[in-house]
Amino acid sequence: QHNGITIIIVDFPRDDNCDPSAWNCVITAAKMAKKSENKPLALVSTLSENIPEHVSFELLESNIITLHGLDTALAAISVSSINQTVVNPKPILLSNPTGKSILVDEYDAKKSLEKYGLKLPETEKCLQSDAHLVSDQIGYPVVIKALGSAHKSELGEVFLNLENQKSVKEALRKISKKHVIVEKMIGDAVVELLVGIVHDPAHGMLLTVGAGGVLTEILSDTSSLLLPSSKNEVFECFNQLKISKIAKGYRGALGVDINQIIDAIMKIQDFVLDNRDKLFEIEINPLIVTTSEVIVADALIRKVN
Repeated sequence: QHNGITIIIVDFPRDDNCDPSAWNCVITAAKMAKKSENKPLALVSTLSENIPEHVSFELLESNIITLHGLDTALAAISVSSINQTVVNPKPILLSNPTGKSILVDEYDAKKSLEKYGLKLPETEKCLQSDAHLVSDQIGYPVVIKALGSAHKSELGEVFLNLENQKSVKEALRKISKKHVIVEKMIGDAVVELLVGIVHDPAHGMLLTVGAGGVLTEILSDTSSLLLPSSKNEVFECFNQLKISKIAKGYRGALGVDINQIIDAIMKIQDFVLDNRDKLFEIEINPLIVTTSEVIVADALIRKVN
């Protein structure tokens, strides 16, 4: 991992009142560390007057900087990071799939993502006439969705939290499609996210992360990045979202493992990068986050026909 700067916090005594020789070991250790690692190293005092001038000059000869006072030190480190050049920056991807697009059905889309290590709810694709039997096998409550529509919720073709065969059969009467998806209902979501990637003609592949589920349009809480993106960039992107506060445990509520969210987004990116010449668009909404796992509950993929 890249180490930006190492700091040693130390306060030297006044030369006129104390014997500073006991602090010489700190200077020696700092010089040895700098020589062995050759990475940015600073000695920081809690108060500005607590590193003598002669110590600062001695350390500068070994390319060790001194920062006087914690507030000043942290401000200086923060400012120095603003215009840092990225080492070996990754190129922006300008892949341009051509031809007509087709919609991959949700079941196949999610199974494609599963191959990249993403978790799915227990899911089966079946004839509408068999859905009640499949629901029994999966175990209630279940979700029933029509297969083959891009925006099933808006079309009234998604039925949540079905508790028994009777409610399943009632839902099926409202679905015109021949095939359906039956899924285990996920009932302990802490947050629901949207993760989408599209081709921007001017800038390449654009990743958008935001509040998902029913909150997508209500909150308009999104943040975007160009691909490929590093884990740190994805983390910062997620951190900009209002909904990230809920994910971290707002006002004493249970939070989630943010690293699991970032890992899931990175796996989605891996899928897209491997298939970039065939993909027009991918949208996962919602990506359901519980206290223990991150689950792809719905996925839309448009690819080259």
